[in-house]
Amino acid sequence: MEISHDELYLFLALKQKEVYEDYGITPWWMNKDLYELKKDVFKYTIKEMYPDSQIPSQEELDEYIESEFEKCPSPYQDPILYSTIIKYSQKLISSAERMDLKINHPIIFGTIPTGIINGVAYRPTEKKGSIILLEEGVWGFANLTSKIIAKVYPMEINGEEGVTFFPNLHLVEKNLNENPIIYDRFLDLIYSYIVLGNPHKAEQYFIESPQREFASFFCEQMEMFILGHEIAHVVLGHLDKNEMNSTKIGKNKTNTQHIDWAQEADADLYSIEFIINILEKEQSNSLYFFFGADLFFNCIEVIENAVRILKSGNDEMISINSNHPPTIIRWGILKQCFIETVSDDFVDSFKELSDSVRFIFQLLWENSRPRLIELYNKGERPLYDWKV
Repeated sequence: MEISHDELYLFLALKQKEVYEDYGITPWWMNKDLYELKKDVFKYTIKEMYPDSQIPSQEELDEYIESEFEKCPSPYQDPILYSTIIKYSQKLISSAERMDLKINHPIIFGTIPTGIINGVAYRPTEKKGSIILLEEGVWGFANLTSKIIAKVYPMEINGEEGVTFFPNLHLVEKNLNENPIIYDRFLDLIYSYIVLGNPHKAEQYFIESPQREFASFFCEQMEMFILGHEIAHVVLGHLDKNEMNSTKIGKNKTNTQHIDWAQEADADLYSIEFIINILEKEQSNSLYFFFGADLFFNCIEVIENAVRILKSGNDEMISINSNHPPTIIRWGILKQCFIETVSDDFVDSFKELSDSVRFIFQLLWENSRPRLIELYNKGERPLYDWKV
């Protein structure tokens, strides 16, 4: 027996309302000052991505946001995020269908400040029908982290051949050392997300072409991997085979399904397969199929370690989540799987690119860690009940 879309929308709205009220947060579209801030960020993004285009007026932005809000499944759903999620989910579901994996029951998507970086897919009742809930701040964090990563890579414009970026570790470190403001921007991003509750409270700045285009692509790949992972749980039937469990979403527990480590690994693997399928269909460079996963796992590790420091003063892992494998294990399994399956002439480039992403995050973290300890000693603490 299936649950209807309307019933799923009601479950989503009630959970979103509960979490916002528990944290004492007013969504930006319900707060005049936050609404104006969001429009400023939106205009900033348009100016950065399309420098030659005319910036929309306040009235045009109001009309756009209102039109997006009308498409939302809940009054507590961020309308800007929702349009992006639906666009990517359609790509991913179409990719799954090309792989003969179909969704045979209702599915809806929503975002809230969950405090769970991985997101969660679950059936709210025993009826067939799924909700995919995503941590709303991850999207802003992905966007701004992608700008930082794109800024670190040395790039070269090659005329008709396009742009080349160099994952050479020496050049990457040299570029970082010559631009120390990147370290400050990374710390500002971590602080804004974990302590202030919104990554877009970090200082805004422009990046120019060609870094701008690479940042956009990096961000899309990371967001697609996050969403693809949760869709994989649905199409692989993981929510149909398991007993009801409980997961802390916000300050309260929600009935979900138990997902074991093997199923988590399968969802990671199929998310990458979806992305490869999409890149091939769009005739994009398939070398970058793992880039989104690399960014995601590095970001998870940074956020988890930062949360631990701001909660306790150190980043030592003191427990293991029984559902999700530790990030480093989950990431290592996925990476090794593709190292063993890609062709020999492809594997070196794959490893070089992946290792360069890891190297960048290690340098950024080495700079941020002692500064986060200083913030802890000054009394700064995470805003949400982060689950790490």
